Amino acid sequence: MYIELTRPTLFSLSIKNLFLNMKIQEFENLSNIEKFNATIDVGEFVMCITEGTKKCLLYSISSFFVEEQWCISSKKIEGYKSFTEGKLLDKFTGIILS
Repeated sequence: MYIELTRPTLFSLSIKNLFLNMKIQEFENLSNIEKFNATIDVGEFVMCITEGTKKCLLYSISSFFVEEQWCISSKKIEGYKSFTEGKLLDKFTGIILS
C-alpha cells in the first residue's frame, strides 16, 4: 500500500488537539492519510535509518512511537507501524547508543 506525497489542506486547530492526546489504539484505527496527517502535524521527528531499499523515519506522538516506512526508489510511503517498545524500537535505539 502506497501513499502519494500530496498534502491535504491543513487541519483545524481542534482536529490537531485531538491528535495531541491520541492513544496508540486510536492511531492504529486511522486511515493511512489520517496517519500521515497525525504524524506530520503533531509527531516529533526523532531519527531516520535506511534498511536496504527502505527508509524508516521514527516519530514520537503522545505516549508512543510511529515508524513511517518509505520505498527509496519510488519515494512513496509504504506504511506505518506504531509501538511503545520492543524490537521495532530496538533497531533505532541500537543506532543511538552506538
